[in-house]
Parts: sequence; C-alpha cells; structure tokens
Amino acid sequence: MSYIGIVVLNYHNVSDTEDCVDSILKHNSAPVKFIVVDNGSTENSTRERLTSFCMERFSGDCHVVKDSSSESTVTLPRCTLFLSPANEGYARGNNKGLEFAFKDETLSHIIILNNDVVFESDIIPSLVSYYSSLESPGILTPLLHNRKKEEYNCARSFPDNWDIIVPFLLFNRNHRSIISKRRNKQLIILNNPDCLNKELFEIDVPSGSFMFIGMKLFQDLGGFDPDTFLYYEEVIICKRLERLGKHNYCIPGLSAFHKGAGTTSKSGSVFLQKCNIESADVYFRKESKLTPLQYLAWALTRMLWGMKFYIKRKELQ
Repeated sequence: MSYIGIVVLNYHNVSDTEDCVDSILKHNSAPVKFIVVDNGSTENSTRERLTSFCMERFSGDCHVVKDSSSESTVTLPRCTLFLSPANEGYARGNNKGLEFAFKDETLSHIIILNNDVVFESDIIPSLVSYYSSLESPGILTPLLHNRKKEEYNCARSFPDNWDIIVPFLLFNRNHRSIISKRRNKQLIILNNPDCLNKELFEIDVPSGSFMFIGMKLFQDLGGFDPDTFLYYEEVIICKRLERLGKHNYCIPGLSAFHKGAGTTSKSGSVFLQKCNIESADVYFRKESKLTPLQYLAWALTRMLWGMKFYIKRKELQ
C-alpha cells in the first residue's frame, strides 16, 4: 500500500496543530502518514502538550524522536513527531520532516501543510487522482480561503524582479498604491475570476501553506532551499520545477480553510523584515538574474535596510 506523507511544522502554536491534524483525521479517506516537526519551541509545556496529543490521537502509533535517523530506509508509523532542538525557519524545518519522508519507500506523495490549515472535506483522494491524470505535474493546491473570501495568494504568477525590489526601496510604504498594484498583478484569481469556474487552472506559484507534490519529484529537488529562513521558499521551488518542464495547478473544486499568520504574528516585525530581505537576496542570487540597473537598485536597498537594522539594534541596547 502507498501512503501520502503530510509534513506539518509547529512552532509554539499547538492549538492550530491540533485543529489541523484533527480536521484531516475527520475529513480524509486516503492512507496517510503524519510527520509533525516541532521547530524548536522553547517552552517545555508546548512539547509536552504536542507529544501527548500525538500519542493520544494515534493510539500510541507515534514515534517521538529528537534526532534524525541515520538509516537509509525506514517504514514510518502513522505519526512521527520530531522535536527539533532549534528553530531554523520554514525551509529547514520542513526539510527536517522531509528527511524522514524520503526514507520511507511506502510514501508516493507529499503534502507540505501549514499548521493553521483546516480540512473541511475529503480532498486528498482527489488530489492524488488529479496528479496521476496530468502529464507533467509539479505542485497541486486546493483553493484556500479565510473567513471572508478566497485567498488570492494560493494562485500567483512569478514576480518580476522589480516587484520584489520596489517595496523594499519604499520601505514597504504603499505610496500611490505602487506596492499593492505590483502585488495584485501577480494574483491570478483577482485578475481573472473566471478561472474559478474551471476544473483546474495553471499557476506559477501556490501558497506555501498547502502544496501537494510527488514524492520522487520532491526528493529529486532536494526539498526546500536551506538558505532561506522565511519567505520565497515556494517561489524558489517553483522556479526549479519550471526548469524541469513541470506545471503547477490550482483546483478550485477542492478547498481548505486557512486561518493565517498563526506563527508569524508571534515574531517581531524587524525580525520578519530581515528574513524577508535575506530570502529575497537568496532568490536573486540563485533563481532570477538581475539586470545592471536592478543590481544597483538592490545593492542600494540592502545598504539602506542594513542601516535601518543597525539603528534598531542600537535603540534596543
């Protein structure tokens, strides 16, 4: 029997992780194995609660580990809970879970799932079916929605380099709506709402909150780029899929609820800004060549933000 591996990253916010896992157990008929990674939560009570939850929900068929196995192949239990010693961000955190997944030959597909996503219906079998029917699939995503409307971020076009540089140059101040216009032009559903009437439609980039991908394909890609801490991980992986001739799709007939910002809301804005600009720098160095003018603009941007971070550090001393 083949299984779907579901990698869920937890950082302090155990309530969301419990809701996420419980929603899948309630709304799923596909054979799945959970790989829950606690990404260095600093409070012992968080880890104790998460451990108790996993052991209870999976009737003891849960392996709690504190370091990666050295074995080349393993057969994972229904749930693997990895208690990581440190928070190394989205990419490395998920990669820790993927290390276990890549060793289990019974896994055919992987779902990268934010812990603040809640299943409302039995969508995994349909994702498997769509994936097998497509000629060169990369990543599939359902339509994500929040309490108010569809979440446009789950279906995007690739940003051009100026779409990334300009908001930083403006220090994220939306003067004359310049930033919002640049961001909105990447949102496929916003610009073409008729695509919601299609069975599926092609996208460049899904939300990093929910990504369904073939196990072997993801393994060949090596997982996420470990040089990013937060932001641009899904853009980087999709650029690499594009070079392989793979196509990503959103399936509007399938949906899930995304609470949003459960973990990042707990982090300071300066820290998040620093993560954002550093990940953008990784993207430019590895995946998107800058023109001479863009290179100068980005160098100026890095210098200005470096001065801002320096001043902030001085204020806190």
